[in-house]
Amino acid sequence: MTVNFSVDRNPREVVAAAADAIAMGMGFDVERPHPLARLICEDGALGTIAHAAGLKNGRGLAGGNRIAAMSSGIGTDDFKDALGQAGLQVTVATYGKQAQHLAFCGVVEAKNYQPFDVPGLGLEVSPQLLGPNAEISWGTVESVGGAQGIRLGRYARLFGVTRRAVVNNEVLEIGRMFAAYGAATSRLEARLVAAALESSGSMDDAQPVFHADFGNLATPGAFDEDALNEAIRLLRRQRAPGGEYADLELRHLVVEPELEATARRVIREAGMDVQVAAMADLPAGRWYALADQTLAPTIAVVRLLGAQKPLRVESRPKDSIHIDGIAVKGVADLGAAMLGRVGIVRGSAA
Repeated sequence: MTVNFSVDRNPREVVAAAADAIAMGMGFDVERPHPLARLICEDGALGTIAHAAGLKNGRGLAGGNRIAAMSSGIGTDDFKDALGQAGLQVTVATYGKQAQHLAFCGVVEAKNYQPFDVPGLGLEVSPQLLGPNAEISWGTVESVGGAQGIRLGRYARLFGVTRRAVVNNEVLEIGRMFAAYGAATSRLEARLVAAALESSGSMDDAQPVFHADFGNLATPGAFDEDALNEAIRLLRRQRAPGGEYADLELRHLVVEPELEATARRVIREAGMDVQVAAMADLPAGRWYALADQTLAPTIAVVRLLGAQKPLRVESRPKDSIHIDGIAVKGVADLGAAMLGRVGIVRGSAA
């Protein structure tokens, strides 16, 4: 037997549990949900929550016209906020599942949406042997090639949630919309990462990112065991700012789709602990070998300062001519940039 929680419970309690209940109805596994969330979900989350929101905001009478309270509740901030919070949970979850590029990307933060630079800094801090009465030398900082003109882009999309969808409790279908948006956002960010890797622009020292003089270009040819061995050697023997070998270990192999199976086989047969990622937007024959980004930052996604995730889901005023319900806005702050030359090797078929 279902229970009408919008009537039998304090509407404020229902509203407090609303975001968790909607997320659960969307198929999202909520960690430590509100105690009422599951019962509200089973009762028909969207309609129950809209009804409670209407009562809480004085737009209906308990035990009276439920449809009137529900209809008015759809337009309240309580209902919109709950739907947005639940949608964000689903969006972020699917974004994370799709975003394999985050495994090999670092992060830089932008204060705003204006272009900014990340100067490259070389640190010469190798310990030196001390003789009798020797003076300890200071570590030095010098400028090396850095990133210029990095820009965070703001992307957005509007979605409509109709009154009919709320009344019919089409919560699973609405959840699929948010899930699709999260995955699409991840794919967009991956395209930006691929574009940054493939960019022919120069760093702030007016030199290209990839050049044989920097030891980050592999000999053109098919990707195989020999190509892997060359990438390993190049990463080890790239020069650090002080002139010594960087001695970096291969940690990530990023390839275009046609090379994915080959790359995984070569890594498996070599018995190496290397993560393989495929990017659909890389050109044919392209591959990259990367060191750990904490040791040698080379490619990064851009985040708004203080934001842990690049996504937001917000309700917004809607034009009733366009939709009989509410409008939801998905916003994504995205960007990608090359940060340095040491710690990455580019390979190609020809």
